[in-house]
Amino acid sequence: MVLLPASGCFDPDPLPAEDESGDTAAATDDPVMTSNGPGNTTTATTTATPPATTTATTTATTSLDGESTMGDDPSTGEVPTCEMMSGGECNTFAQDCPAGEKCTPYADDGGGAWNSTHCTPIADSPSDIGEPCIVEGSVASGIDNCVEGAMCWNVDPQTLNGRCIPLCGCDPLCESPDDTCSFQNEGVLSVCIPVCDPLLQDCPENEACYPVDDSFICALDASGEGGGVFDPCEFINACAPGLACINGAAIPGCGGAGCCTPFCELGGPASQCPAGTGCQAWFEPEAAPPGLEDVGICVGA
Repeated sequence: MVLLPASGCFDPDPLPAEDESGDTAAATDDPVMTSNGPGNTTTATTTATPPATTTATTTATTSLDGESTMGDDPSTGEVPTCEMMSGGECNTFAQDCPAGEKCTPYADDGGGAWNSTHCTPIADSPSDIGEPCIVEGSVASGIDNCVEGAMCWNVDPQTLNGRCIPLCGCDPLCESPDDTCSFQNEGVLSVCIPVCDPLLQDCPENEACYPVDDSFICALDASGEGGGVFDPCEFINACAPGLACINGAAIPGCGGAGCCTPFCELGGPASQCPAGTGCQAWFEPEAAPPGLEDVGICVGA
């Protein structure tokens, strides 16, 4: 698992995903991100899908605002360009497949981790951005009924239903000013994901606003029956909407590596945080993205 330095946010500490053998987990279904919280200054990406099965993708970077800038390539430290993005037989950024086909990320080994790209036929009546979609075969098959330049996202592993979201493009990276380009798996999986406000939780149904690097994005809510205040967690999307999975050392009485704790509004009433915690700034002074200056997290005093 590759780690990225995180700048601007509240000293995030990655919580590694492990399988039953104790090894770092190999990937599964829905690209969401790992936990942020107090501790070291690194961020990793993993995924959890109900009922919180594990996934290890690689790193993801997000912009600080709606302009959708792409982060550094974690393997080189360079800012990726459209020409650098391939990872397989085609380029998802350039959409350079023959007429009638589109370039999509997929798992070339039949697994759940998008690790390559291929050309697949465009559906006869494809679903547009934001519309329901379905994947054929498996979550990471790369075969779906979305329009060219989009893929089926937050796919239910049982029904294979999801919704279409745009892949990152060359210029601009993301058409919508409300999206950010999440750069994952060395560019193989690069999607435009809506940025959000963790205090408003302004995400679509079944999704929640979670922290990734120094921004917040909408991702699948995989909390299930758990994910409540101070519940143990290993994945960022294992907490219920309005909560973040952070380093357990910052939470009084937390019995795990990480625990869920509420976001809070800086300067708001003390009652918004559970007993034994107080509201501390998520971002370092003067490092908060516009509109997120008041975001805090409830941690031990």
